[in-house]
Parts: sequence; structure tokens; C-alpha cells
Amino acid sequence: MKKKLGLLVWTAIVAAVSFTAGWKLHLDRDPNGSPRYGSLGLPANCRALIHANIDGWRSKDFDALEALGSIERNCGVVGSLWSYRPE
Repeated sequence: MKKKLGLLVWTAIVAAVSFTAGWKLHLDRDPNGSPRYGSLGLPANCRALIHANIDGWRSKDFDALEALGSIERNCGVVGSLWSYRPE
């Protein structure tokens, strides 16, 4: 019984440490954690793209349908920014 309890405690500790390490590593690598821009100043992640679209809509550079189309095209299910990695 003691051996089984010790194994259960050990398993719980390993699971907790693994979960914490994985969670921490994921948070540090969030590609949309902050706006990122490429070398030409264009949005390089969805956070930056959405910010640029909202600014463009507010300044009346383009309407809501154009902004939403850009967001869908770049950050939608098959959006081009999901796999983009700027240098």
C-alpha cells in the first residue's frame, strides 16, 4: 500500500511540474503576445494587423468591410500570418 501511495504522489508531482513547465514555455512563445512588425513596417502578427485595421477604419482610410476582409484574409482559419515568421 505504501509503495502504491508513493508512486501516486510521485506521479502527481511529475504531472504538476510538467504542466507548469509547458504552460510557462507556451506563454513565453505567444506569437500574438505583442504587436510585431516586419522590416518594411508591415504587421507581422495578427495583433499588429488588427491594430492597423482599427486605426485605418478610425481614420476613414477604409471601411469596416475592407478591415474585416483584411483580418479574415490574414488572420482567419487559413490566414497568411499564422505561419509567417519575420526575420
